[in-house]
Amino acid sequence: RMDKQFRQKPTDMKRVLQWCEYYKHDAKGRSEFFASQGKSVLTGMKTKEKMSLLNRLRNPLGMHEEATALMRTVSVKGMTDQEIKSFAGFVANYETEEVVLGHLAKIKDKLFAAKARFDYYYGRRHRNRPYMEKALEEIPQLQKSPQYSKEVVWAKAGLLQSLGRHEEAIKAYQSANRQ
Repeated sequence: RMDKQFRQKPTDMKRVLQWCEYYKHDAKGRSEFFASQGKSVLTGMKTKEKMSLLNRLRNPLGMHEEATALMRTVSVKGMTDQEIKSFAGFVANYETEEVVLGHLAKIKDKLFAAKARFDYYYGRRHRNRPYMEKALEEIPQLQKSPQYSKEVVWAKAGLLQSLGRHEEAIKAYQSANRQ
């Protein structure tokens, strides 16, 4: 009955998503509805529209399978460095470190790419010693830049402290206080 009612007006993504909310208590029905009604709209979407849709599917709708499927249709070709970083941040919710780093490697500005890698590792550092170490590896390059040097000095000290390298952490904190 709901499908019949939906077909009474032209299909657009805004209506599809609105109706997906009506199906929120029936995940299978919602998924089937999105697959059948959203398919025609998805084919004509541009990359920026897909990026916006990805975020909406993930949150608040919680349609992770659909978000993952749509994510795999997005090409970073023609994206700005900031857009690639944003897309990689979304991809990080679903894919492995290697896939995320593959996207970040396509960033043209190498300093911005280092900052993007740092942000990726630093954002996932909680109880993850290898990521703390990898975040630390990006810091020397970022400290050379006036744009990022002040931002990473406290992060470096906190990472060193979390890794149990207390003498180095103390020196990093003292250095941070001088800046």
